[in-house]
Amino acid sequence: MKKAVRRKPPALYHYRESGLDNVYLKDGFIRERDAKYGELTSVVNTGELHKVIGAQLAAQANALNGKEIRFLRKELNLSQRVLAQMLGVDEQTVARWEKDQIPMPRGNQLVLRSYYLDLQLGDGKFRKLVETLIAMDEQGASKQKSFETIRKGVWRACVVQ
Repeated sequence: MKKAVRRKPPALYHYRESGLDNVYLKDGFIRERDAKYGELTSVVNTGELHKVIGAQLAAQANALNGKEIRFLRKELNLSQRVLAQMLGVDEQTVARWEKDQIPMPRGNQLVLRSYYLDLQLGDGKFRKLVETLIAMDEQGASKQKSFETIRKGVWRACVVQ
């Protein structure tokens, strides 16, 4: 009679390279031993992994912490200055959010999450809307708002010259 051998399940890999404290990989990584550098770990398709991590962060119920905000910003390839401009805050405010010195307001979190999800999973319309609003803001739209009728009872905004 053969004796049953219990196999030890493979150890999870603590994926610190993400910049997040709580990301562990069940598989999708290769461990090797190097004579000069010791144990090395390589992760398969990190680009796709980061998209999945980002989508999970953007869809989570609880508030984003500083490291999660930084992760999403970096995955969006935005500088702190550009994210600050997009959210209508000072660049130092973004830095303070990322250092967990102050919490990111819920409205700002919703914009960041929506922007990320639209870029990764959506059709790009939300991102385009945000970028259009930023451009309009930079142009300094006129304080005077003008409107006209185009048909009986149907209004539209117009430019008065």
